[in-house]
Parts: sequence; structure tokens; C-alpha cells
Amino acid sequence: MAADKRRRRRRVKKRSGKKTIGIIALVILIVTAIAVITAVIISRRDYATISLKDFYFKTYSGYNGKGSIELKLDEGRFNEKITEALDNFNRSPFKDRDITEEDYRRLITTMKVTPPPAYSLKNGDSVRILYSCDLALAGRLNIRIEGREETLDIKGLKEARTLTVDDLFRDVSLSFSGQSPELTLTVLNESTDEFISNIVFSPVEPKEFYASGETVPVRAFFSEADCLAGQISVEKPSQECIREFTVEGVDEYLSSAKELPEEVIREAAEAGEKAFVDANQWGVRVFIEAGLVPVYVNKQATFKWLTPSVNKIYFKSVKEKASGKNGNNYNDLDIIYTCDMTQADGVTTSVRAVVRFSDIIRHPDGTLSYDFSEPAIISASHIAGNITKVVVDYFENDYYIEEIALN
Repeated sequence: MAADKRRRRRRVKKRSGKKTIGIIALVILIVTAIAVITAVIISRRDYATISLKDFYFKTYSGYNGKGSIELKLDEGRFNEKITEALDNFNRSPFKDRDITEEDYRRLITTMKVTPPPAYSLKNGDSVRILYSCDLALAGRLNIRIEGREETLDIKGLKEARTLTVDDLFRDVSLSFSGQSPELTLTVLNESTDEFISNIVFSPVEPKEFYASGETVPVRAFFSEADCLAGQISVEKPSQECIREFTVEGVDEYLSSAKELPEEVIREAAEAGEKAFVDANQWGVRVFIEAGLVPVYVNKQATFKWLTPSVNKIYFKSVKEKASGKNGNNYNDLDIIYTCDMTQADGVTTSVRAVVRFSDIIRHPDGTLSYDFSEPAIISASHIAGNITKVVVDYFENDYYIEEIALN
């Protein structure tokens, strides 16, 4: 009996030890499972939450009816969130070895926003804004993306200041230099208005030179962006803001003999007589044309002018097609004189001689500018036809020619 009791006690102890070992093993298994599950949960938790709409600066521009909203990513704050996610990733016991820091930094390059159409907003509008990024990449990075849509109520846009074309050109004028038809133009913008003073005014078709009486269309050059920045509404677009100016009140070269007063013609004729000083310049030619033999004393010519008198007067004004050609004056006053020429032996012959005055200018007040102070003979001949060629025939293609009647 005693032996049986001892055997039963040993069997109970053995079974009790096995049960204890099983319990310990189960506890270890449970703790291990909990640790694994906890690690997995920790590894799979969000490293950061990003509400896209909270990472954009919102700036309004334009004016009521043509407002815009500019959305600019706040890269500094966004990178702070990325750094937070990256730190959590680095602390995680389980990492996806395919993910790198560059992947986190790359997320910012996928950010996009869809704003409402530019220049379309007015106070009271409700606009929907969509934000997006690479959601697949964000998911791999354990970053939760929120705030992908936002509705904004538009308010606070200022009313535009309206300007007319008359307003734009009120303090604009033309300034000219030179003489017509060779005037150079400058457009003067003397406005003190902040917006208008910065507008560029320029001829629609710029030219090198302008003439009196000409019409010059001038355009106001500005952009829609300029108007929006200044909260200005112009009644017409820039390409239609045109004002015509007439070239007037300028100095101009005379273009008609009718514009020459008789007293100026007489003054020119009297001044031209002073050119008959040295006959030796033309004497040999004139005497040979007349079939006469020049006489020399001490190897010097002895030609002298006698008293000149006006024979004919021509006024010539250059044609537009020939204006500016090398050697062409804008106008010429050609005075033809009849004057006898003599020499030491007393032989005398008749001569036609031309004195030319050029570029007579009329000022806006009607006065004239001219220079008769240095008259010179440009041609002299015994043959009248030669002088006609010099004054008339050679110039018919390039000049309008008028003969002035002598009184």
C-alpha cells in the first residue's frame, strides 16, 4: 500500500511539472505574439498626416468681377511634415527597404492644385479648389493625405476704377524736332495719374520722319496684367485705345512760291547782286562760248562784271519721292541775272548767271527763316539755254518748279 501511494505521488508531480512547462510556454508564445503584433501595428501606423489645403498660401488679385486667386505651396511647412514622417520611419523597427529618404523628399514634387479660372472671380462667388499629390507614393510612405478639396467664399475684392480713352490721352501730346517734311516725333505723356503715367504711347506705324498736315494715329500700350495690378478697368482693350493727332504748329520748308512775300523776293534779288564780284571764275568759259578771245595781262585774266539785273526767278520744292536724296535741298530760290562781262581790251559780252538760295523755312507764326548772307553764282554762261538746263531741265524729275512773275 505504501509503495502504491509513493508511485501515485510521483505520477502527480510529473503531470504537474508538465502542466507548468506548458503554461510557461503558452505565456511566452502569447507575449511573443503580442510583441510581434505590436511591432507590426507600430510599423504600419501613419508616420504623418498632411491636409493638402493647409499648405498653400492664398493671395487675391484683380478686382471685383475680374478677380484671381493665386495658390502657392508653403514648402517650408510641408518639408517639416516630411521630416516628421521621415523621423518616424527611421524609428520604426520594421522598414520597407525599398523606401528611401529621397522618396519622402520626392512627394513635394508631385503636389498640384487646380484653382478657379483666372480673372473670373467676383464677390459672393463660391469656388471649389482641388488639391492633389501622388497618393500611391504617399501610401507607401505611410503618410495620410487629407484636405484634398476646399470651397472658398469670395469676398473683399475691390471695385475697379474705370478709365475712358479720353482719360488716357488727356495729358498726351506730340513734340516735333526739325522741319517738315523731315520732322522727328516724340510722344509726351505728362499725366500724373499713377496708372496712366506708366502707359507707353507710341505711333501705330512709327516712321523716321513726319510732315506738316499729316495724321498720326497714336496707341496706348498696356496689358491686362497692368490693369489688374492697378485695379483699373479701361473701356476698350489696348489695341483699340487709339487717338489721332495732326502734325501742326511746326517749322516747315516752303513748298510753294505763293508763300514767298514780295519783300523777301526783292531782298533775295538784292542780296544775289553781291555775288557779282569775281568774274575770272567764269570769264574764259563765257568768252569762248561767245567766240571771243580772252585777254591776259601779266598772265592774269582781266574779266569784270558790269551791272546785273534780274532776268527770271524760279522757286523749286522737292517732290516727296526725292526728299532726302543726297544733294537735294527741300526748296531752292533760283535767281537768273543778265549781266555783261568785259575784259581789259574793252570787249564785252552778255552773260546769264544763276544765284541760288536754299531751304527757306516758315515758322508757325508765319515768319520766315533764310540766309541770304553769302550769295554765290552756281552757274554762268553766254548761252541762255545752258542756264535753263541748270535751273529747270535737270530738276524736273525731282522738283516742282514754279516761275515767279517779275513786277
